[in-house]
Amino acid sequence: MQTKGTVTRIEGDKAIIIVDRPTMCGGSCANCTGGCKIENNTIEADNSLGAKVGECVIIETETKSVLFSAFLVYILPIVFLCAGYFAGEKIGFNEAKSMICGFVLFILAFIILHFYDKKRKKPLNTKITEIVTQ
Repeated sequence: MQTKGTVTRIEGDKAIIIVDRPTMCGGSCANCTGGCKIENNTIEADNSLGAKVGECVIIETETKSVLFSAFLVYILPIVFLCAGYFAGEKIGFNEAKSMICGFVLFILAFIILHFYDKKRKKPLNTKITEIVTQ
């Protein structure tokens, strides 16, 4: 996955980069009535190319890592929700109690993800692949 950003500071062999988040209207916010708030993300990337503060760069993250993270955040809680519901039915709970069981596991999935994120030592492997000349 590639994106463009601007180097804001250098910390050793890492660069801190601000990346614009795309908006729903595709960047033509003046013509949009959606009222979306434009936010930036800050990303730490390997600076093997020696980018300097203020330079525009292309950064790349391994697709495998991005897809795995997306799976954990979007799919795993739904799997826990369904598993909790069907486990409740298998135990013999009525529908309402089975739904409660599903929601308990749904919440548990987010708690597990929170602790997994805090424990994970290896961040996403993000590196600068190109310095863009303007």
